[in-house]
Amino acid sequence: MEKSTSRNRDQGRKYKAGSVKRQEKAYEKERVKKLPKITQWLAYSIVSAPAKSQIHTESGPSLNKPSTSVGASLNKRSAATASTERSEPDVVSAIDPERSEETQEEVKAMNTGTEQGFENDLGLWPKIIPENVCDYWLKRGSAECRHCDGDFKESAVKELNRTRHCTKTLFTRTHSLSGQEINLNWLCYSKTTGKVYCFPCKLLSKVQSSFTTGFNGWKNARYVIESHSRSDQHRKSMVDMIYRKTTGARIDSNLVLQYESDCEYWQAVLRRCVDVLKLLCERGLAIRGKDEVIGSAHNGNYLGILELLSIYDSFLAAHIKKHANKGSGHTSYLSHVISEEVIGIMAEKVMSSITDEVKTAKYFSVSLDSTPDISHMDQLSFTIRYVLPTTGPVERFLQFIPMLSHTGRDIATTVLDFLKEKNISVLDCRGQSYDNASNMSGKYQGTQQIIKNECSEAEYIPCMAHSLNLVGKCAAESCPAAVSLFGLIQNLYSFLVASTYRWRRHREVIETNKDKKLKVDKKLSDTRWSAQADAVAALSRAHKENIIVLEEFSSDQNQPAETRAEASGLLKGLKKLETVILLEVWDTVLERFQSASIQLQKPGISLNTAVTLLESLLQFVKDLRSQFDDFEAKAMAKCDPSDVTGKVAYYADRQSQRIRKRKRHHDELDSVEDVTLTGRDMFRVTAFLPIIDKLYAALTQRLAAYSDLREKFGFLSEISNKTNTELKAAAEKLVSSYPNDLEAGLESELLQFAHLMKSIPRGSSESAPSLGGVKAAQRQSPELEMYKIIHRHDMVETFANVEIVLRLYLCMFVTNCTGERSFSKLKLLKNYLRNTMWQNRLSSLTLLSIEHEKLRVLDFTDVIKQFASKKARKK
Repeated sequence: MEKSTSRNRDQGRKYKAGSVKRQEKAYEKERVKKLPKITQWLAYSIVSAPAKSQIHTESGPSLNKPSTSVGASLNKRSAATASTERSEPDVVSAIDPERSEETQEEVKAMNTGTEQGFENDLGLWPKIIPENVCDYWLKRGSAECRHCDGDFKESAVKELNRTRHCTKTLFTRTHSLSGQEINLNWLCYSKTTGKVYCFPCKLLSKVQSSFTTGFNGWKNARYVIESHSRSDQHRKSMVDMIYRKTTGARIDSNLVLQYESDCEYWQAVLRRCVDVLKLLCERGLAIRGKDEVIGSAHNGNYLGILELLSIYDSFLAAHIKKHANKGSGHTSYLSHVISEEVIGIMAEKVMSSITDEVKTAKYFSVSLDSTPDISHMDQLSFTIRYVLPTTGPVERFLQFIPMLSHTGRDIATTVLDFLKEKNISVLDCRGQSYDNASNMSGKYQGTQQIIKNECSEAEYIPCMAHSLNLVGKCAAESCPAAVSLFGLIQNLYSFLVASTYRWRRHREVIETNKDKKLKVDKKLSDTRWSAQADAVAALSRAHKENIIVLEEFSSDQNQPAETRAEASGLLKGLKKLETVILLEVWDTVLERFQSASIQLQKPGISLNTAVTLLESLLQFVKDLRSQFDDFEAKAMAKCDPSDVTGKVAYYADRQSQRIRKRKRHHDELDSVEDVTLTGRDMFRVTAFLPIIDKLYAALTQRLAAYSDLREKFGFLSEISNKTNTELKAAAEKLVSSYPNDLEAGLESELLQFAHLMKSIPRGSSESAPSLGGVKAAQRQSPELEMYKIIHRHDMVETFANVEIVLRLYLCMFVTNCTGERSFSKLKLLKNYLRNTMWQNRLSSLTLLSIEHEKLRVLDFTDVIKQFASKKARKK
């Protein structure tokens, strides 16, 4: 009814004045406040308790059809309440005059919108349970809340000289006549309080009892539980629960049906949205555009793909036509707010799946590496490695963590806090792999030592690929000749790329030689030594072509004088015999180093295999010391004669310098004369040998960091060839190193397992099943092969300690390349167009993109249902 106005100026107006609208709104608000709330009719169930014969099981199965008396009672009650107009206090009293005060407290609790009660621990539920929580658990059932498979250590109750606990047998009852075991699905255990509760009574009963507040009298627990199951209060709650589950038995059945219909509709919309977001996230593509207007060419990939799908999907087309471009406040599930929320939920589920796998595997290793992003914020990449029976070793990226400090203690604190947040015990950490920076590898204040103080078994393993790079870098700075060579390579590249004409001419000369697969010159890198290998190989194999290009530029009068002078200087350096010899040496060394580095970066490589690879590289470098004549012969074949004699000569031999003699004192008259070295010998002593010796010394030093782990686990790769004495010594060393993980019976298990491996030849069908016609043994380490044999033949119980040894060994990082690969995704996702991205969004997008295989296999149906049920709105 409209409220009239007496102002003359408002008479005959086409539209109402603002003051009139406000008055009408206030009047309507006051009128609605006086109306009774529907929750008053839902506060209590008026269903009477059925006879004992009507209860078939103690778990309270859903009834397909309600009884006639109960249905008639509900219909009468609905008709009575619908025809009655009373104020709120009168309605409460009419329902139950003795509990009107308690009902008002319950309504007040429901109106506060609290989220408490959604936990699956009944001990955490509030005393007055809101209706939304009650409906939530009536739909899900009591299965998630039972917790009957634990150790019940929280239920300890001391009585005189003994302590009693809850037992698993209390959750079942044996029929006295048939002997059938019946599950008491209504009985739930709380890990928080250490007590048991009755699920239906906790939800629906208004009478307090020991099973609504928590029961822990374990002395006569069986008798008390059976007595409660036969009580009228319990049976009434069971039947109330049955009819609350049945939509047709509720007075708000139409609202429930409408709500469920809305949920199904929004679930269908969300399924399409989730699939599109999965596609974009796993490929690292941008989601939003400049606007969110359907039909716009700038609305981004997310809305653009949905528009494309709507052409072939009538449901999506109808949804877009009805709900799109309605502005804020209108539910469409097409906005960036919903998409960001869905991305966060998907990332949480992927993270939860990974952490669950880590807890199942128990033992794990961590790897850290950092890099600055486009907004100059240091991002710490957190990677974890663990072993699964089905796939073997698995390396997973978890998250980017912003770094505010680079000290070893702050980084270690960040790692420990992250593991605690994800509920992963640091005591199960058995390895840590970082680069060789002092803040990470320090023996006293380094990150590895601080974490080792928390868990003494967390062995530090320096990244082998990074160590190999440091060996090459150390040798490149070992003598002036090596430094000059790499400076020449970089200067030559800079000279050629400084002009498009020079680079084009360089490419033309390279491409004219079709007999050789030559490459253009490459630039060097300070961190990636694969770039050094490519640059040296390109210049060494196209040495003649580079000289042709430089001669052309140095003699071209059309070029500026500065260009001709620079070309002449580079040409002079390239023509030196010493330069060509060094190019041959470094091409040979870096080619082997690059091949070893590629092998080390494979996720499936094991520690013993990696150490063996570095040892073979060490022997290769040692043999190079005696091959100077071979390098010299190859270099002379590439060089042109440098003087009028027509012979290739060293630079020192071509200089007519005075031979310097050292002044001798009066007591040195009989000493040997100073030896004057030729140009060849001087180059060999001052350049070639220092480079090879530095490579050998640095590689030996880096290998020493893995000697301790090699002593512990080195026998695994040749377990079939080891004697019993060697196996006993290895078992004793492992048990002393891991006293919390391995039992004394490891020795006998190792001896038996060694005989087993002798009877199964490596590469046979028993040990390596064929995968696509190729033996799996050709692609996996012997340790992984043994681990899979144990699980394939269900011998974990027989060789329990051997399986733990293999799991400890396989979970250790060899390199931290997985963390470095995440930097590529970081640069792709957080670029100059998206440099203001929030940290949470960055972590979610990188996790979904890097772990796209995990994203594809996960089922998000339950997430979609929960999301739709919370977001469904009545229109």
